[in-house]
Amino acid sequence: MHTAVSRTGYDERFDFLKWFDGIVVSGEEKTRKPFAEFFNILLGRYGIDPAKSILIDDNFRNIQGAKAAGIHGIHFTSPGQLKADLHKWNIEVN
Repeated sequence: MHTAVSRTGYDERFDFLKWFDGIVVSGEEKTRKPFAEFFNILLGRYGIDPAKSILIDDNFRNIQGAKAAGIHGIHFTSPGQLKADLHKWNIEVN
């Protein structure tokens, strides 16, 4: 599902976005993190269960917004801290 990516041309400028099944572009949706509407668009569009989701973000306000939408959050402060927090979720990173 790269419709949002192809339609906006982001896939041509940011090759790493092809790693994802889809994206939500705040400018196109007229909302942004940390607002619940942004997260609800993401969850609804891609059929994501918030209870099985984790947002990793360096902005703590965005983590709070995700949690309000039922999404787990990890506040990124360093690679080592992120690796340790992911380990708590049984997610191993090399």
